[in-house]
Amino acid sequence: FLSALRRAAVMTDRESMRVDIEFAPGQATLQARGHATGASTVTEPLPGFEGPALSIAFDPDYLAEWLKAFGDREVVVEI
Repeated sequence: FLSALRRAAVMTDRESMRVDIEFAPGQATLQARGHATGASTVTEPLPGFEGPALSIAFDPDYLAEWLKAFGDREVVVEI
């Protein structure tokens, strides 16, 4: 997931420093848009995701630092 976040975040710029993440059963779609850089969409499988679809936006640098703190351990997040 961290790799997918980094791939999507490539298109952020100083004005739009966010990645929109849509969680759906079985997958997450990460999207970023920059006024000068363009747009990116990355789909990542999430076989353990159960529940209704959910959309949320994060600063990609903040989220990446948070995920790196867990190392290779599995992370379960409840939102």
